[in-house]
Amino acid sequence: MSSTTNSNGTDRTKPAEDDQRPGIGRILLRAVCVALAAACASILLEAITIFGSPIHHVFDLASWSRRRLVVFFAIAIVAIIATLVIRKRRLASERHKPKRQIAASMARPVPSAIATIAAIALGMLLGTLVAQGMGHPADPRYGIVISCALIVAALLVINADLILKAAEWGFLAIAIPVTMCMCLIMPTAAEVSWDGQIHFDNANALSYITSADYSGADQFMTVGGVETGCLTITDGRRGDGTITLDHEYLERSNDNLRRADQEIPVKEARGTAGYGTFTWVGRSAPGWIPNAFGLWLGRALHLDCVARYTLSRMCNALFFCFVSFLAIGRLKRGKLIASAISLFPIGLFMAANFSYDPWVNCLVAYAFCHFAGKLQAKERMTATDGAVIALTFFAGALVKAVVFPLALAFFVVPKDRFESRRTRIIYNLWIVGSIFGLLASFALPFVINLMAGAKMGDMRGGSNVNSGSQVGFILSHPAKASGIVASHMITMLRPDNLSWRMFYSDAYLHPSEFWGFIVIGWVEYALLLFVSLFDRDERDVVFGPIHKVAGILCPLVTFLLITLALYIDYNPVGSEGIDGVQYRYLIPLAPCFCLLTLNFKRLRSLIPEQVTSSVFHVVVAIATVAPIFLSFVTQF
Repeated sequence: MSSTTNSNGTDRTKPAEDDQRPGIGRILLRAVCVALAAACASILLEAITIFGSPIHHVFDLASWSRRRLVVFFAIAIVAIIATLVIRKRRLASERHKPKRQIAASMARPVPSAIATIAAIALGMLLGTLVAQGMGHPADPRYGIVISCALIVAALLVINADLILKAAEWGFLAIAIPVTMCMCLIMPTAAEVSWDGQIHFDNANALSYITSADYSGADQFMTVGGVETGCLTITDGRRGDGTITLDHEYLERSNDNLRRADQEIPVKEARGTAGYGTFTWVGRSAPGWIPNAFGLWLGRALHLDCVARYTLSRMCNALFFCFVSFLAIGRLKRGKLIASAISLFPIGLFMAANFSYDPWVNCLVAYAFCHFAGKLQAKERMTATDGAVIALTFFAGALVKAVVFPLALAFFVVPKDRFESRRTRIIYNLWIVGSIFGLLASFALPFVINLMAGAKMGDMRGGSNVNSGSQVGFILSHPAKASGIVASHMITMLRPDNLSWRMFYSDAYLHPSEFWGFIVIGWVEYALLLFVSLFDRDERDVVFGPIHKVAGILCPLVTFLLITLALYIDYNPVGSEGIDGVQYRYLIPLAPCFCLLTLNFKRLRSLIPEQVTSSVFHVVVAIATVAPIFLSFVTQF
């Protein structure tokens, strides 16, 4: 404390922190230091980018891009400021709140590491024996799959006490081994998942920021999987293709990629254009950042094309796992609900590929987990909470802005939960800004093009697709159009369809009629309902009727807009049915519905928390690992 004397001669004190407030000079000095650090970082990032380029050289000044330097400088500025702000807030919170000791007291890193190494060694040994018995001694994937199962089992057993107290660690114990296994044993071709070649093209262009270089293997990956030798097209439609998992075909695919990398000349794209001449700049760009970072890092390490693409998919998977881990940790109760949603096999499959869906799924889930966690903790909502919820939701939903109605649920906060009226206004303004930003990102371009008479629509739906004419059809036949949309929504929401089409599907990798996948889907479906109803205890906060109504209406309205958007953008004018609405689009809707709606006080004490946690992790581990065996082992 520092002492001062006022006019009547008495002493008054003020906190010492007031004496330490930075003046103008100190603020300017800090700004200069941040700018210099960002400048150095941008030069280093540019040098690494050029070092990884197949045709440019660091010591060639013509290879340096001023535009890229500016972008790297801006990224560095944001990263440095964000780091300083987070560090300051963390230090402040540690002064006023007791440190959490759960993870520190129960974590077992050394036994976990030893068990992981032992599981890999044993799994590879057993895999070698199985491969020899199956007549495929040169195929290491048997060992990788068996190692994955052993690692998951070992981590769950060793860290059982920690997982019971903090379920997010159980999520990591399952998600990381499974996604890494998928990355290692799936075909290298980008088109393993939906529109993978498009996602790869944009991720590769984004990884250069500007003036991307496409090697011969990059060009193969962008064109698709047909030329690589492992994708088979049926009925003349790429969407009906299937991936061949035979080891011989995979080796041929990798050899074709490596040969193309050596024989096909590098193609230089102009500006922000990709190989397909489309720019990566747009609202979908954030979703490709994890994949782009992996490609950038792989080039910096001078990995060969196959290793580089595998690393890119691993980065996407690790980003998904890390953000989902943080999201689950934000909850006070109901962590198993968020874990179940994040462990959908279809979600893990996309995380291990070239896709922007993982970006949407994990960030939207984080926003709702933060929101629900604050309500559960009976803490006051602050303006900072509004910023965190709004910005994470906006960043995730920007890739698929049509999900913006989900954010309406964030308004359902009692007035007495805010620190002040001013705080409530600021909180609501953050949410409003997020909603209008998302709405404008896709509605304004559509309206402008519609008024200009431009032909719009996704031509993959057919030559008769015309968004403007489809809007005219809907306005002219509202009853018929409403019936088409309602019928499609009801069909998709039928339990028999949801059970396996949403909870388990992996694009081109399996025969969908196989009974094993239907069983897995029903297990996942039942498991989500189980934890949504019983992952509670007496400490939990029962959300009121208004929360349940919001938890039902917001996802339902969002699903309606998704269906209507695809009907307008993807289907021929006047179509009697709706194509293009995939079940994976429903994953971002699940956190809102399950966390806010399925919360019933009478069910809390029926099953002990230990039983709920144990049943969940055992069953979800089996249901998550089993698809790998069904999709891969049965087709080797």
